[in-house]
Amino acid sequence: MIETTAELAAACKELAKSDFITIDTEFLRETTFWPELCLIQMASPTTEVLVDPLAKGLDLRPFFELMANPAVLKVFHAARQDIEIIYNRGGLIPHPIFDTQVAAMVCGFGDSVSYVEEGRLEVAGPNAPKWIARVLPSKLADKTTIKAEMWLERTGPGQSDRVAEFEIEVKMFGVGGMVEKFLEKTMRESYQKAADYTNQWLRANGKASS
Repeated sequence: MIETTAELAAACKELAKSDFITIDTEFLRETTFWPELCLIQMASPTTEVLVDPLAKGLDLRPFFELMANPAVLKVFHAARQDIEIIYNRGGLIPHPIFDTQVAAMVCGFGDSVSYVEEGRLEVAGPNAPKWIARVLPSKLADKTTIKAEMWLERTGPGQSDRVAEFEIEVKMFGVGGMVEKFLEKTMRESYQKAADYTNQWLRANGKASS
């Protein structure tokens, strides 16, 4: 976790060596007019960094300089709120940018994707019991292959973590990799919502949380 200006400057210098980087921000906006930036996540093919923008004395200037670097493509997913907070804090709009949500819409996925699962419960073998499924997206199913496996790993008395692994392939020239990342993100969000609902039900019914 980066918490000093020197560390941030070194990381941004390294990221700037790549033709493109991926960026995601986390923020709170429930009780403020402008969102409060809480975490910056960036990655290139060779470097991954997490930045704590709330760290005392941290100057985000190296990050904003990277966002304005015309030689580095910035890849976002659903970039509107990320751009809003960068503009609010740094007074600039990142450029050039590539929004995977917009790309997915251009490719025919719309702004969201629903899924149908066809699977089986494997009761023997590694990580058993394990749910193995083929996932069929609502858009471009003929060009998309998604396989998923899900199981529980015990972490303590009465507690466990749910593990999900995906194998995603999109056969679309030029943008297949970007669409694969979009599908992975939306599927993980969907699985996490299901896990949260399950945990809420277990707590409400007096069961141990998982």
